[in-house]
Amino acid sequence: MSNFNVRLRLLRNQAGMSQQELADKIGISKSSINMYERGEREPGIETLEAIADYFNVDMDYLIGNSAHRNKYAWLKSVKENISEQTTRSVRIPVLGCVAAGVPIDAIENIVDWEEIPESMARDGEYFGVIIQGDSMEPRICDGDIAIVKVQPDVDSGDIAIVLIKGENGTCKKILKDKRGLTLVSFNPRYDPMFFTCEDVETLPVVIRGKVVKFIVNV
Repeated sequence: MSNFNVRLRLLRNQAGMSQQELADKIGISKSSINMYERGEREPGIETLEAIADYFNVDMDYLIGNSAHRNKYAWLKSVKENISEQTTRSVRIPVLGCVAAGVPIDAIENIVDWEEIPESMARDGEYFGVIIQGDSMEPRICDGDIAIVKVQPDVDSGDIAIVLIKGENGTCKKILKDKRGLTLVSFNPRYDPMFFTCEDVETLPVVIRGKVVKFIVNV
């Protein structure tokens, strides 16, 4: 029963009780409490349960096998802490358009603000942009808001905000191969736009960020 005597003395002292007071509460003699705390005797299971119940601690804590006084209370606090962290939010700007050559933090055409979880915001810089047109319908519609993580490149298959020839950003699915990249619309009425590796450099075709989430305009 490793550390039982230490834990018992600690709990009693923290409660501001004398050995006699604890003995009266538990229904045993003061001499028993004294011998328990000096490590000269070990209590039976019923006495252990009575002590644990009185101090509202787990048996494992009382006998020194756990650092957590009450596992239920500890797990509850952990869950509450996680919930609090995930529900905290950070405001990001929603832009009417994404212009070429302008840093996101310097853009002035902020039309609204959205909130993203603080845990997401710690992962990088984000902004929102209002989708214009029907090229990404039916999945993404005119007026929806794309939440974008600022990054200069994306993987093949990702949806990104792309600038072509310095024009305002467009939202497209990116497909890559050795020849270059293709910008794909979800709406079949719009043909894919292919750009060679040379086109990407000379036009240029610039990726401003990866779309990580959409907020539907209702």
